[in-house]
Amino acid sequence: MHDKSLEKLSQLLPKSFERIHKSYLVKTIKIKEIIVKTGSQYAVELLSGEILPVGRTKYKALKAILF
Repeated sequence: MHDKSLEKLSQLLPKSFERIHKSYLVKTIKIKEIIVKTGSQYAVELLSGEILPVGRTKYKALKAILF
């Protein structure tokens, strides 16, 4: 939890963090894989096994960063 908005927080964090969804910032080295679901829905699986949603508008940028 943090008292700053994610937009402000993303500006303060190092470039190794990426905004993947309106509600999530993730350190990119913690991403295991991108999951493509039906209906233009995307998610990432973290090394910890946790699955987080990826916004449709964030998918292409995230894919370019990871691959």
